Amino acid sequence: MNRFGESGPGEEVMAMFGFTVENVVEKAKALLEDNPAETEPKEVLS
Repeated sequence: MNRFGESGPGEEVMAMFGFTVENVVEKAKALLEDNPAETEPKEVLS
């Protein structure tokens, strides 16, 4: 996101930025197909 201050009904603003169920599922599936889960978990740095 390169701007702020969008206003409107939540569903409309979220859809404008691509946060729909369909889009999120599509992106997740694409990521999983391109990068299968590794067998060992990665270290999480905080």
